[in-house]
Amino acid sequence: MYWALFSNELLAYSPPKSVSGYQCSMEMALGQIQSVELRQQQILFDGMNVPFFENRVSRQHFMDRAHACELDTNVDVRLVIRKYFEQRPDLDRNHPLELIEVGAAYGRVVDAARAHLNIKRLRAYEQTPKFIDFLKERYAASPEIEVIGESILKSRKRSKADLIFMMWFTFGEFSPQDQFRLLKKLRRLTREGGGMLAIDLPQDSRSSGGATVYTGQMEKRGRLIEYKMSIDDDIWYRAWLPDIRHFVEQSRRAGFTEIEDQVYGGGRGPTRRMFYLR
Repeated sequence: MYWALFSNELLAYSPPKSVSGYQCSMEMALGQIQSVELRQQQILFDGMNVPFFENRVSRQHFMDRAHACELDTNVDVRLVIRKYFEQRPDLDRNHPLELIEVGAAYGRVVDAARAHLNIKRLRAYEQTPKFIDFLKERYAASPEIEVIGESILKSRKRSKADLIFMMWFTFGEFSPQDQFRLLKKLRRLTREGGGMLAIDLPQDSRSSGGATVYTGQMEKRGRLIEYKMSIDDDIWYRAWLPDIRHFVEQSRRAGFTEIEDQVYGGGRGPTRRMFYLR
């Protein structure tokens, strides 16, 4: 769901020497591995972070991190909306739109979209049970909001959207193999002739310290990020940061013909990079 959940800066790309005096290594954290391919199969899969968000992260924690990173101003959502209407000068802001959000969490993006857009329908995908329950209760009186409690990769819904949001590094919570499948799926769900997909990715690689247990390069096409709340915790957060060039190549292979990016942020929170795919 949210890359900036744990610190004001991005997790480092190289393994830290220690965390609170604890000597960190891949072997100490997860045991000896035989190969990169085996490691990917064991720990990177769709829905891998559901236990972490269900058991370790509260809605208030999300809101606090959004504030710390200045995302409570919804700068990301406003950038996406501005870009969408720039490339659709034939539409005014009151035009009814069909939207999708992947990784809705506590509804920050949904609320921002409702404040700035005329929503015909919004499908909000979320996999963490407590957030699914919260969203369904929150939007029970809003028939235009459909909360879908499953992975978008498993969903059989085929209705196309004018605008698709994947904010705060939701994309990284899919394995390298699933990221390409995801791009192909989202291309099919992006409306022809003006639809747009927005994907938010980290821009810089500054070290944040803290309780990062292991962060290391697995291959040239991306980097594995691992985190847990404390050294003795047994529930992990994991994400895969794709190499930007590889991400663009995959987007083109998935069928997107127009790809733009925009760097933003850098105040209290990290610098980020928004991709617009059409």
